[in-house]
Amino acid sequence: MALDALHTAIMSQRVNWVLDADIRSFFDSVDHEWLLRMVAHRITDPRILRLIELWLRTGVLESGEKQDTDRGTPQGGGH
Repeated sequence: MALDALHTAIMSQRVNWVLDADIRSFFDSVDHEWLLRMVAHRITDPRILRLIELWLRTGVLESGEKQDTDRGTPQGGGH
């Protein structure tokens, strides 16, 4: 879908430049404190902010053992 949107934009309007950004491992390295501060700029309900914090700090289950995390986001979670 992103390529279709890019093609449509390039073909229908004048484009001076295109920026390519590599976000590999972005979601693996998101700092929880920073993300929560950014979200708090838009969401003021402390209950929602607390739910987001709990969701971020859920951790990872590997070989039957829970490992806490302080970075990264659970991709595919929250659906």
